[in-house]
Amino acid sequence: MLASEAKGRGFDPRSAYHLFFSVIFFFFVDVSAADLYLRDAGQLSDCFELVDYQLDDPLVPPLFNAYMPDGLEGLPPVSRIRLFIRTLLPLILRENERIAAEWRRWEKMSAKEVLAPDDLLFIRRTARKYRVLENEELSDAALHGEKLREVSEELRIKIRPVDPALAIALAALESGWGTSRFVGEANNLFGHTAIHAWKGIQPLSWQGTERNIKRFETISDSIERFMLNLNRNRAYLRYRIYRELYPGEPLRQTAGFINYSRIGTDYTERLSRVIVKYGISRYSSYQLDDEARTLGVDLPGTAYLY
Repeated sequence: MLASEAKGRGFDPRSAYHLFFSVIFFFFVDVSAADLYLRDAGQLSDCFELVDYQLDDPLVPPLFNAYMPDGLEGLPPVSRIRLFIRTLLPLILRENERIAAEWRRWEKMSAKEVLAPDDLLFIRRTARKYRVLENEELSDAALHGEKLREVSEELRIKIRPVDPALAIALAALESGWGTSRFVGEANNLFGHTAIHAWKGIQPLSWQGTERNIKRFETISDSIERFMLNLNRNRAYLRYRIYRELYPGEPLRQTAGFINYSRIGTDYTERLSRVIVKYGISRYSSYQLDDEARTLGVDLPGTAYLY
């Protein structure tokens, strides 16, 4: 893409220098797995423009940034919201693909007439992960016949993707559209807490050892924990029921989050308002595009922007 062509598409060639050096120092892209480590909002926006990543396209390029970029609070509201969504959406879709793959493997394992040792190991680990069986129930003998069918039915409800629109709206509410201190210092998008102080950061308004906000290595880790919590914790059984009853309808599913916050129904109403006001429902049907889209951020290709 020539400089004149780039400018015609809304990309400022003058930003190519800082993007070029960010490519060198922050992400050396393997085009088959585009994991990015950009911390600057301008650089990340430029990177998305390189692959023509737009929010009106239901095919999302597989670009996975490790952090919510700095500088969001300085952007105009519309730009801030768009960059927040563009950063999160690929990560949410990737985690949902992992969950779907986990369920397919469970279905395949549990349908076998004879379970191999590796099958039993996977089944035990999955049942423990989703808190379907207690440890004392995890013997090989417990994982056959009727008991296995009961476990499979419960896991059918639990091992399910989270609607992208809900995940985006919840992250927006909990993180102030990515501008909260907890996101910047702990990559924590959803307000997860840590029992031990050394695993978290102390909120400024809390005293003593009341609670700490959990630290994550990346925002992807925060998303993974968020989805696992929704899928296994008793507090979110209501959400899982609504998800089963109303697939693809995030507004209806918001009623299942009455236990997500101490303010109960006020929280579900706020969640619904965010989804409606910003048109977030449309992201429910979005999917990851194939890896060819990441060719746009291949290192040699950036040099000819200027």
